[in-house]
Amino acid sequence: MTDLGEYIICGVCMLLEPLTIMAIAGLIWRFPPDYMDMGASYKSKLAQKSPDAWAFAQLHFGKTTFFTHVVILFLSAAMCAAGIVFKLPENVFAWTVTAAAFLQVFGIFGNILETEHKLKKYFGK
Repeated sequence: MTDLGEYIICGVCMLLEPLTIMAIAGLIWRFPPDYMDMGASYKSKLAQKSPDAWAFAQLHFGKTTFFTHVVILFLSAAMCAAGIVFKLPENVFAWTVTAAAFLQVFGIFGNILETEHKLKKYFGK
């Protein structure tokens, strides 16, 4: 990558996922959907077990996902800034983008596993 524009485009693309997930998680957290609603919500067998489990899952998943992705957004922005400031070679910047993508995906999976663990702990019986 020799053009600064390519770095900026990759950087913007790296920031789209955390921003999108933060927006959806914020909506789930602040405006939790009604019980068994078909909109954007955290749906699992344990979450659908009762209205109380549903409310807990929406609040917990929305809040933890939002704050996890705030951290991921800053880390992704730092990785992007490093690529722009230091003008990393193309292969190094590609690995940086790949690392940011893995971080973003594992952030979602980690929140799903953590929410399911909490649901089993409080509503699993």
